[in-house]
Amino acid sequence: MLTVGQQLKTEREKQNLTLKDVELSTSIRSLYLDAIERDDFAAVPGEVYLKGFIRNYAIALSLDPEDVLAQYKEQVGVAKPVEIDTES
Repeated sequence: MLTVGQQLKTEREKQNLTLKDVELSTSIRSLYLDAIERDDFAAVPGEVYLKGFIRNYAIALSLDPEDVLAQYKEQVGVAKPVEIDTES
């Protein structure tokens, strides 16, 4: 299975787009797009920005942003909320 970055890069290349093309269509600096493609998520300043960038990058490539974000969460090990039984 491809990582988030590999998936985005593969799709971008399949569409014959450069990082500069995506930068122009999303207003996300190519510096951050490149970091995301390398799965170097720490290079993006803040989790909120990172998730927004991933979402917008996926949309620009006509990928389902929710699927890509779910893959990101799985990749970085974000735990799903645990339901706590309070009726004990």
